[in-house]
Amino acid sequence: MTTRFDWRGVVARLLFSFFSVFAVYNPSGHSWWHWFWLAEAGAWTKLAVTLLLVGLHGLIWTTVVGVLKWRGVVLVLATLFAGCMALAPLVPPGAQMGGFRLMLLSLLALLYAAGLSYSHIHHRLAGVSHVEKVH
Repeated sequence: MTTRFDWRGVVARLLFSFFSVFAVYNPSGHSWWHWFWLAEAGAWTKLAVTLLLVGLHGLIWTTVVGVLKWRGVVLVLATLFAGCMALAPLVPPGAQMGGFRLMLLSLLALLYAAGLSYSHIHHRLAGVSHVEKVH
């Protein structure tokens, strides 16, 4: 059974993308990076969580590149970067480094969201279905 794809699906993919990126690192100090280096958790726990995050990002990245192809990835990144540069004058002068980190993390999350949503949006607008070849 297929379900109708609407704006809620895009928002869900956007939130999932931001969660997956900011779970690995964020400037607030509540991320895998800070937990891995500062927490007293055991080595096996850290290895399990690290492998889970690597697998998650590997799966997302494979999907993004598979759907957008490398040209699409470059095009989406260039468009997002141009948008960030247009908004750069709005960043307060004292928050330059934190703002730059947030910009890069947001670029990656938006790229993930674009790749995860593109196939569904393309199908909705043009009726084109994307099929993966399995060898």
